[in-house]
Amino acid sequence: MIRINLLGHETAKPKRRAIPTLSMGGSENAPFILVVVAAVVLVAAAWWWQDRSMRDLRATHQQVTAENEQLAETALRVVELEDRRASVNQRLGIIVDLKKNQSGPVLLLDQISRELSNSVWLTDLTLSAGNVSIIGEGLSELAITDFAQNLRLSPLFADTLLDYTQDTENSVQFQLSTRFVPLSAPPVGEAGGADSGSGR
Repeated sequence: MIRINLLGHETAKPKRRAIPTLSMGGSENAPFILVVVAAVVLVAAAWWWQDRSMRDLRATHQQVTAENEQLAETALRVVELEDRRASVNQRLGIIVDLKKNQSGPVLLLDQISRELSNSVWLTDLTLSAGNVSIIGEGLSELAITDFAQNLRLSPLFADTLLDYTQDTENSVQFQLSTRFVPLSAPPVGEAGGADSGSGR
């Protein structure tokens, strides 16, 4: 008969592994805690600084955008003002040219009409570089001579010369040359000194 001793072969119970625990109270962990806290503070400070920088950049961007819009409006106004100034200068140039023309053909015709009497009329008048050539007719040689004399007495004409006269059936034809000097001419519409010598 075989005996089996069961007491000597008892199964060993498995041992539980110890779970490591982090003790915060020990002095050996103080540097680690300080490093962690410092890292958290640095990350928080960096985040705050970056957030503040981003807000400043957004504010600067908005300000620059608003200034650019204002500058664009100002530039548009400047362009409009330049166009208006160019238009005004063009109109002023036209007015100046018209006033200059009053010392030319307009003033010339006005002054010659002052020197004409009812007995003399013109059929052709040519102005070239201040030299005036007049062709006309009169009822008599005396009326034509008076007209030529009036031009000689006028301060607006110089070197007046009665080239010729020719009798026709109903009138006397003539040709006259003179030089127009409007530098001292009075404005159109004002009575000049030539009227006093016209004898009309």
